[in-house]
Amino acid sequence: PVKNNQTGLVEFRMDGPLQYMVWYHAVGLIWISEFILACQQMTVAGAVVTYYFTRDKSQMPFTPIVSSVLRLMRYHLGTVVKGAFIITLVEIPRLILTYIHSQLKGKENACARCMLKACICCLWCLEKCLAYLNMNAYIATAINSTNFCTSARDAFFILAENALRVAAINS
Repeated sequence: PVKNNQTGLVEFRMDGPLQYMVWYHAVGLIWISEFILACQQMTVAGAVVTYYFTRDKSQMPFTPIVSSVLRLMRYHLGTVVKGAFIITLVEIPRLILTYIHSQLKGKENACARCMLKACICCLWCLEKCLAYLNMNAYIATAINSTNFCTSARDAFFILAENALRVAAINS
């Protein structure tokens, strides 16, 4: 805290390593929010896989969602953390560029504005594609019980081989 002589009020200024802790916590907030979304996707994928691949429906667990959450916590937590981290690595530069764009509103030339918007758009598209690939990787993980990289590779090849079917279903 520092006393402002002009106003007579006490202000708080972050100096030294404390000012970098804001960025540390911002990255952590983004990663945790992506982690929670990934846990949700993995839980739903596990519950649907349990229902779909159980031949005798009388052998279904009493609470498939709870069993899916327990399976997630026991076996697939690293998969979810890795997928959330990949999305975070793309989302942070996009947010930084968006902040720079908002701060430079009206101060940059048209070419710089166009380049900045193009970079933001490309990062947004990459983020959405990675999020879609991650969702399919979580589904492949729930089906095959493989790690994130193997599931992401399998999901990518399945989506690439069936691109027209995926486009028709998603549209």
